[in-house]
Amino acid sequence: MKRIADDLPGYTYGTDEVAESAATLQDLDRLKLTVGWNSDDDRYLLPGYVGRSNLRLEQWILDTCLRAHDQAWLDYQYEIAIRHTSARKNQTDSVHSTAYVPLSDLLAFFAVINETIRPFLAAKGHSTAEVDGMHRAWRKSMHVQAALIARAYTNPKNGRNEW
Repeated sequence: MKRIADDLPGYTYGTDEVAESAATLQDLDRLKLTVGWNSDDDRYLLPGYVGRSNLRLEQWILDTCLRAHDQAWLDYQYEIAIRHTSARKNQTDSVHSTAYVPLSDLLAFFAVINETIRPFLAAKGHSTAEVDGMHRAWRKSMHVQAALIARAYTNPKNGRNEW
């Protein structure tokens, strides 16, 4: 699996440091079924459009596009979510910032990234049909991830009233 950098502080995908997701693989399958996920969506999630904001965001984009949707992926989605709640906010980089990121901000971020990702998808000269397929797959993945993040926010041990 490609990594953005060899030394990526706070990136613990697939390690014992990652909390086990409250969602099951069956929950993930149900969510994917709900958004109409299919094999074309797996094929259309490509890494060539990685943005240049920060290393973990770039790695998240790669993981979104390239990782199998298995238990390790599901666990890491949960880890990402709880790192935005008061349960784990500011611990990864030992910083002092806001106590949590409101769920509403994360959900709004998905709307922004859904729109801003499309030019990156088109930048390699793919056909309109290919770009449409990649963009459709990306949006479905964002909906699945938003549902998984919301689940972490509804777990009382991760924070309350963090809308």
